[in-house]
Amino acid sequence: TIDSRPTATAVSLIISTIGQVLLLAANATRKAVSIYNQSTQNLYMRLGSSVSATTYTLMIVSSGFYEVQNPTYTGIITGLWDVANGQALLTEIT
Repeated sequence: TIDSRPTATAVSLIISTIGQVLLLAANATRKAVSIYNQSTQNLYMRLGSSVSATTYTLMIVSSGFYEVQNPTYTGIITGLWDVANGQALLTEIT
């Protein structure tokens, strides 16, 4: 077996908005992703679409951090803030 190590990263800044926002599109080559909530508000994050304050994968509190690692989820990731204030920093490793 050949060990395939990640070779690239992509950093995104997603400004918080009122309503659902796409944090990351699906990417079959994704090895890991980290999400940092650089906001004073909670970020509801969903591995999938149609995130809401009652249907989410997890809530990232203000200045909170979440990491998805191997085995990775390569589908769409969506988010929703309590109030539009700040942004999220995402690093996708491929």
